[in-house]
Amino acid sequence: MNTNQTIDSNSITAEQNIFLTDSLLKRIQTNIHNSRTGELIVGIVSYSIIILLSIIGNVIVVTAICRVQRLRHPTNFILMSLAIADLLVTTTVMIPGFIYKIKQKWIFGQVFCNIWVANDITFCTASILHLVAVSFDRYVAIENPLKYKQKMTKGMIFIIIGCIWLISVLLSYGPVLLGVYSQSKTTGNLSNSTECGMRPNRIYSIISSSTSFYIPLIIILFLYGRIFITARKHSHELQKLENIIKRLHSNDKFVFENAKWNKNIKAIRTLGIVVGVFVVCWLPFFVMYLLLAYCDYKCVSPHVELYITWI
Repeated sequence: MNTNQTIDSNSITAEQNIFLTDSLLKRIQTNIHNSRTGELIVGIVSYSIIILLSIIGNVIVVTAICRVQRLRHPTNFILMSLAIADLLVTTTVMIPGFIYKIKQKWIFGQVFCNIWVANDITFCTASILHLVAVSFDRYVAIENPLKYKQKMTKGMIFIIIGCIWLISVLLSYGPVLLGVYSQSKTTGNLSNSTECGMRPNRIYSIISSSTSFYIPLIIILFLYGRIFITARKHSHELQKLENIIKRLHSNDKFVFENAKWNKNIKAIRTLGIVVGVFVVCWLPFFVMYLLLAYCDYKCVSPHVELYITWI
């Protein structure tokens, strides 16, 4: 009798444990699902805001330069081309990537996967190289203002813009569409056609990151360093000249030149902020980009990779 009761008691305990285990597993699965749903909602809202602001902001820049006569200065054509590059990043790279992350699978096919990756490299590279062009333009304006208009003509600006786009396209479409940049023969995952991603080999990682970021970064920092040194030198000279003129007499021409120089100083500060944001946003990605290629994409978690990629 006691033996039967013990067996029944053990059976009930086992059934209770199974029930509790199942209940706990369901609760954990529910919490994980709710957590992922919350992350997805936050991601969708944040990403949508970024895409919307990017489209509106860049469309305003392009429209303003095209429609406002006084903004059709050769230098502003660089800014317009930069806005177009950023707009193309948003529409042809970020939006398909947004859909990819929501669906958790690539739904556009292998051909567009290759085009998507090529567009990503092309337009991001073009965006960075435009910042080099803007830095060079400001460098010429500050270093040699008297010859600025002779050097930075409309023709020269168009040559610079053309070279930017040519370098960007050659760096991306050729290697990507020929499949020579990737660790595998195609850009997408060979075992799963619903996946699409960038898995460049080590050689291409060095070439592309150097061309797209590291060399431009060195050039930008050098140019901005020269601009800063020249600006400080000119500021000291203007301050001395201003003190002399104040003691002697008023000079309207000097007031005009001083106002013009203050405008240049404001442009330098703006450029400094842009360069700072550029380094903060792009440096983590390109460090990770090289690191992943040399550790066979195993040293960085997918979540960290995703966050750094779209920061």
